[in-house]
Amino acid sequence: VKAAQPPKGFGLYALNGCPACADVFTEEPLFAMQHTGNRRVVASCARCCGFVGSVQAQLEVLFGEARFAPLLAGLGDFPRRWQESAGEGSGTVVRCAQGCGEIYCSEACRDAHFQHSHNLLCVGKIQGEDHPLLRFKYLA
Repeated sequence: VKAAQPPKGFGLYALNGCPACADVFTEEPLFAMQHTGNRRVVASCARCCGFVGSVQAQLEVLFGEARFAPLLAGLGDFPRRWQESAGEGSGTVVRCAQGCGEIYCSEACRDAHFQHSHNLLCVGKIQGEDHPLLRFKYLA
């Protein structure tokens, strides 16, 4: 790390040549969260924000209205073949072990998120929509 030309501030510079498209620096995001406006239409991992569930399940959520039934039927087994060719696995959904409702793409993501911050924010199993912690999470 060294100072760049003003007004750029500091930058990360390689001391030696690097191959094209090589990763020079990677890091985990400090914080990531799905916007509440799209939670009803896209199931994504609470930690990495990757899609959760199968491609078919995501399409059924997006196009769940009866008027889209011919479109979904016309796709046949394409979503399954697409998911297999992309190496996306079985599309399993892993839920928070405390029962709060958060979903994850894997047990590794669930455990890492719990260690990072979910252990502080998890509200556990909530019985009603009017619970104060649920309202706080919704409005936060």
